[in-house]
Amino acid sequence: MILLFWGVGLAFILLAVPLRMRKVPPNSLYGVRLSETLADEAVWYEVNARSALDLMIVGGGTAVIASGLYFLPWNEPDHYTLVCGALLTIGCIAYAVRAVKTARVVQRELHEPPG
Repeated sequence: MILLFWGVGLAFILLAVPLRMRKVPPNSLYGVRLSETLADEAVWYEVNARSALDLMIVGGGTAVIASGLYFLPWNEPDHYTLVCGALLTIGCIAYAVRAVKTARVVQRELHEPPG
């Protein structure tokens, strides 16, 4: 199971890199897809660049935590999978919540007059 969690962590990191580099245009499959980001290309690129760092943290954290937990003495292998899966789920929820907040902040920054 450790390979599964390493794979998920690595996939998150690899998916985040082009977003961080602002290489992914608005689309219907990949990136932070909210009404704010899909309505404005400038918001899209800024939100995805900022949120990509969070996605990298979730991916790296998943791989590190899965590695550390793997070497603990478990009574049953299912416990390892359950704990890693729960932590990954929490990380994804936190990523999504922060992405929504980031979209709101970026939209205000780009569209409200300073002052």
